[in-house]
Amino acid sequence: MGELKRMILEGENKDDGRLYINFKYFQDDKIMSELEIVGLLTASLSMSIKSIIVNMDYETQGRLLKDVVGTLESEFSSCDSFKDLKKHVINKQR
Repeated sequence: MGELKRMILEGENKDDGRLYINFKYFQDDKIMSELEIVGLLTASLSMSIKSIIVNMDYETQGRLLKDVVGTLESEFSSCDSFKDLKKHVINKQR
């Protein structure tokens, strides 16, 4: 059986209109590598989208997917998107 991967994702809309996100772990959890986090979040996003498009017509599905991809593109092309990113060093020996 595979190893359980778990993290806490917190998001808060602030007064400046941006969503501030924090990644946290429970005290006894093994800290994931950056690539493991990306894999977990990518699979989570995919499953979330698949679960809500079930009852949508094709046009609505297409608009939703276009909005998601457009948001990702705009975040990565904007110089301001990650200007306040603070990378915390976490002891990965847990």
